[in-house]
Amino acid sequence: MVRARRRLRGFDLNHLLIAGTIVALIWAGLLVHMQRDYEREEATAWRDSDNLVRGLEENLVRTIGGIDQTLLFLRELYRRDPAALDLPGWAKNPYWTAGPVIQISVNDRNGILLASNLNVPDIPVDVSE
Repeated sequence: MVRARRRLRGFDLNHLLIAGTIVALIWAGLLVHMQRDYEREEATAWRDSDNLVRGLEENLVRTIGGIDQTLLFLRELYRRDPAALDLPGWAKNPYWTAGPVIQISVNDRNGILLASNLNVPDIPVDVSE
């Protein structure tokens, strides 16, 4: 009977060791799987962020390019005939309300405001700073 108990204890210990090994292997497999999923998701997040930044950059470049072209066009119109340039009229055009809202002004070399799409005050405005 003593031998039977020792065998039973050994049998239980062996089963316990096997069960512990199996649980440890399952946990190790889960950890490896979770690490791979994390790395895959992190790579996807970096790729998506990179694509988003590229899209925003292209949009910003187009917007600034459009503003730059408009300002160059207005500058040329002002050079040809300063009296005919109607900046408040331009500001009421639907083209201006569809894009970014900006204030446009024409200044002389000394920084004195000559024309604006807003009301120009009667006294000279110095924006040289």
